[in-house]
Amino acid sequence: MTRCLWLATACALLAGCGADAGPGRSADAAAGDTQPRIVSLAPHLTELIFSAGAGEYLVGTVSFSDYPPQARAIARVGDAFRIDTERLAALAPTMIMAWEGGNPAAVLDRLVDDGYRVERFATQGLEGISHNLRRVGSLIGSPDVAQRAADDFDARLQTLRERYFSLEPVSVFFQIGEQPVFTVSDDHAIGQIIALCGGRNVFANLSGLAASVSDESVVASDPQVLMTAGNVASLARWQRYEGRAVRAGYLFGIDADTITRDSLRILDGAAQVCAHLQSVRARLDD
Repeated sequence: MTRCLWLATACALLAGCGADAGPGRSADAAAGDTQPRIVSLAPHLTELIFSAGAGEYLVGTVSFSDYPPQARAIARVGDAFRIDTERLAALAPTMIMAWEGGNPAAVLDRLVDDGYRVERFATQGLEGISHNLRRVGSLIGSPDVAQRAADDFDARLQTLRERYFSLEPVSVFFQIGEQPVFTVSDDHAIGQIIALCGGRNVFANLSGLAASVSDESVVASDPQVLMTAGNVASLARWQRYEGRAVRAGYLFGIDADTITRDSLRILDGAAQVCAHLQSVRARLDD
């Protein structure tokens, strides 16, 4: 499964969170009974665990958890949708961090029934990333590291907002899957990034976070810019329609690993989106 198809499939499953531990340390860590043994069930949660300074406690994760580089050496227990319960049991985790809405609810409920402590993290858009990071730090016992990283994220987010949000709007279609064509609403982090960069998502009011759309609806919206998560070659289907974006050559690919993960790196993807939209504005003003 490609990364973008994985994202589209996950978005299709989306419809909070588990209870927070007290400030400072998780129940396991605070009790001093055992060193935390964490399993992450989503690549972005793996990244947040490392960002919180707790990568040493990560004993298991899932497919596509490849950042930071140290994550590549961590044992795999399956993917975001299917868990190898025998491998999981062998790792003896004290806590499982799961993606609410991305990991199927039935899978997570079964893990709870099997006696695992499952902490669920909802997809909450850009504003929720720093919240989730602080929660990771609190649960694992590294709140200070997590707080600093979260504050840096919030400051960088505000800088982008102040620079781009009020600029001349540019209409955007953002493709996250091509068979079928998937896109996002403004409730999705990518939709929020488009708005952050002064763009106007042509499917802003789509029901849910993401959904499939027809070629005809995209053509009818006639966006000024076509973007995708990944290689720009995946936008080739739109060449035959010769809309505004195609005629002007405003087709852009954004690094999929940054733009599609609710981790600190999403602002690297946001910076790419903002830069592309600004380059379009500059040419429109000429």
